[in-house]
Amino acid sequence: MNNDSLVGYHPEVIATFLTPFFNALDAATIEWAVAHGWEGLPTYARHDVDLVTSRRHLKAMVSILKKVAKETGWINYCHFKSSNLHSYWILLPGEEISYFQIDIFLEASLRGILFFSSVKPLKNRWRNEKGIWCMPYSYSAASVLLKEVIANSRLGREARRAQVYDGVAKDRDGFVALLTEAFKGDADFTEKVVGIVEKKDWDLLPKLAPEFRRKVLCPRLCNVCGILIYMFDNIRLRLFPFLRPFVALVGPDGCGKTTIADAVVAHFDHRPLCGLMRIHSHFPGVVMLRDIYKWIMGLFGRKIEFDPEPPPGTRGMGMKPPLGRLRSMAYVLYYGINLALGRIVLFRWRTFSGLLLADRYYYDYYYMRGHMKCPKWWKDMVWLIVPKPDLVFILERPAEDIYRQKPELEIDEIKRQQQAIRDCLGKDRRARFIDASKGVESTIGMVNSEIEKWIMNYGG
Repeated sequence: MNNDSLVGYHPEVIATFLTPFFNALDAATIEWAVAHGWEGLPTYARHDVDLVTSRRHLKAMVSILKKVAKETGWINYCHFKSSNLHSYWILLPGEEISYFQIDIFLEASLRGILFFSSVKPLKNRWRNEKGIWCMPYSYSAASVLLKEVIANSRLGREARRAQVYDGVAKDRDGFVALLTEAFKGDADFTEKVVGIVEKKDWDLLPKLAPEFRRKVLCPRLCNVCGILIYMFDNIRLRLFPFLRPFVALVGPDGCGKTTIADAVVAHFDHRPLCGLMRIHSHFPGVVMLRDIYKWIMGLFGRKIEFDPEPPPGTRGMGMKPPLGRLRSMAYVLYYGINLALGRIVLFRWRTFSGLLLADRYYYDYYYMRGHMKCPKWWKDMVWLIVPKPDLVFILERPAEDIYRQKPELEIDEIKRQQQAIRDCLGKDRRARFIDASKGVESTIGMVNSEIEKWIMNYGG
């Protein structure tokens, strides 16, 4: 993957869409401009392309976007809409799929509150040497400064600082006008902020962050509508996550789940997935049952120490006797409830597009040796409350190969677990049986391909 670009493996292919798209917008006399990051366009973008247009031209712009995508072979596989943002996600099929995102902004805002109008700056757009319409430097600088300081209390990245400084240097009057509008007419505070930028006293910005928020995010009557719409959009995204594939890997110990999971994370560490969450048996923040036991014993003055886990691959480490019926049922119920409470973790997870990857999940209780005595009806009942993955990959390899590489289980036990997995997931529409006997690279390729197919069909 390109070390700088997060839009895909070959960012230069975005020109096959952007060049005809920009030309078509101009031919239709639509008012549009790139908000920032226009330097590498149309052949390079670090994340995506942020465009600004007016509300009266939005419908025509979206129509042209879909038309050009179809003509150039790009697939418009899903989109997201909020009050001031329309986001369209496209991909170009191939041996290595290229993903790209077009964000269309109607106003510069945050949390439903308008910073300043985009109408006048859009009228003052300018063309760069490649013929691409660009928003005024002051617009890009002011919006970046406000978003970074309000959201993060600082302007940390050097590239962001340079962008803001250039905006003041090249269009001070425009920058002042936009900030004054955002600060509700407070010219004195605007001049104070502009002075800090001109002197590059970036360390002073965190001290002013509370005042930024008070002036911009103040609860005025005119902001009520925007705040309510923002709250609705935010709740909608959390209750119905946008483009968030949940993938689980299943197989006996030693079949390569961790190796494959690491490779999948590396492969999808770019657009369209903006965040990654790794799950190993349970969601982050869950208290382990043994830790509760240690804490309870500690209340009675008994110090409990568990033997350290042997390193992976230790011969026979997985051949411990199964837990008793009642004890196993208690374990399954406890961790099932914890997985159910994982919905809270997902609700709080800020990214609206991301990959959840579990290299161990609830399916383990159906085939692991330790829970052989737990009744299946009990496991099925607890399963009803557990979050369900979109895709489940069953890694199949000859038991002899697994034993030869990692003799954690006896060959007969590996075969028993493999049959239990087939009985559990053989008819599950989410299941994908992967032949992992052809090597790591082949297995990774098949898993990644299935995830990409899911993403391509997301919009449908």
